[in-house]
Amino acid sequence: MYMDIKKCQREQPYYKWHFIETVDSTNDFLKRQVKEGRRETLRPTVLVAEKQTAGRGTKGRRWLDDPRACLKLSILLPLNKTLTNPGFLSPLVAVLCCRSLRNLGYRNVYLKWPNDIVRNGAKIAGILIEKLNRFGKPFLVIGIGINLIPSEVGKILGRNVGALLATMSETELPIIREEVLLGISSSLREIANLQQQCLQQANINEWSQYDELKGKVITLISPDKGAIEGEEEGIDKEGSLILKIDNRQEAFSIGEVSIKL
Repeated sequence: MYMDIKKCQREQPYYKWHFIETVDSTNDFLKRQVKEGRRETLRPTVLVAEKQTAGRGTKGRRWLDDPRACLKLSILLPLNKTLTNPGFLSPLVAVLCCRSLRNLGYRNVYLKWPNDIVRNGAKIAGILIEKLNRFGKPFLVIGIGINLIPSEVGKILGRNVGALLATMSETELPIIREEVLLGISSSLREIANLQQQCLQQANINEWSQYDELKGKVITLISPDKGAIEGEEEGIDKEGSLILKIDNRQEAFSIGEVSIKL
């Protein structure tokens, strides 16, 4: 075991903490717990895994990582009530993760819509959010993978893959991994505590501080409209991307378009 889960439990008793050497998918593991669990056992939970055999990203894409270089976790959060506009959740989770990394001293991390965390223009973290209901209560399962140090995954994927740090010693790695884990889990607790309106406003305000592409001319790809070019102007309260096109603003929702790399 490469992480002191008992220490995590002491520092953040709000959560149940689990470490698994190998799992199919951290998100799927927690979803099974929700579907099979008893009402009294379903409480906020953090699951950390060293290796995933069937990790997933957005749109069902396969998630690849180097087990040594990547921190993989999923967080189960019971909600007090159903969110009426869940589209803002994806950027919000990215905002909270980015804030947490910056508070730890990693000031050169930014966001790219809808939920990528980037450093020096390269993606260092991916986020997958899934929603389900049990006993008439809504739950979120938030999966996060963060590349702490460089690996060979970029060569396999054929694209530039970033990392939080350029290098790290073997003695530093467990310390940094634990520090990042506790920072993120602490930040994401806000989702269960705040009201939706407050979360949406905080999301807009903070996103603009960390937005990698704000003010830049970018190209979106739409299955229906093809390439769409405009100046990126941030997000709205629904989490949609705002583009300035021919002196008018147009909002694009998550899933409707993707940013051309």
